[in-house]
Amino acid sequence: MFGPRLFVSYRRADSEDSAGRLFEALKARFGERVFLDTSSIPYGEDFRR
Repeated sequence: MFGPRLFVSYRRADSEDSAGRLFEALKARFGERVFLDTSSIPYGEDFRR
């Protein structure tokens, strides 16, 4: 995977819907280079690959 990777980070209390929409828009444009903590990283996995 070449090019920048994008990590969407947000405050869950009030931003989950907005973060989800942003994630989907970025993923449509950049594909698998975009990841969201709750849907892209299994619990306990080292995400710094």
